[in-house]
Amino acid sequence: MKHYRGFIALIAIMTLALGTFAFSIGTMSVAMSYRDAVYAREIRIQKRLDQQACLDAFELMKAKDYFFVGDSNCGKM
Repeated sequence: MKHYRGFIALIAIMTLALGTFAFSIGTMSVAMSYRDAVYAREIRIQKRLDQQACLDAFELMKAKDYFFVGDSNCGKM
C-alpha cells in the first residue's frame, strides 16, 4: 500500500494542476472574446462618427459655395 500512496498523490496534484490550467485557458479565452467584441464596437462607433463628420463637412462646404460664390456645384455630383 505504501507504493500507491505517492502515485495517488502525484495523480491528484496533476489533476488539480490540469484543472486549474484548463480553467485559466477558458477564462482567458472568454476575456479575449469580450475584448474583441468591445474593440469592434468602438470601431463601429468611430466609423459612424467619422462618416457623420464627413457629411457635416460636405454640408458646410456646400453652404459656403452657395453663399460666397452664389452657386453650388455640389448638386452636379
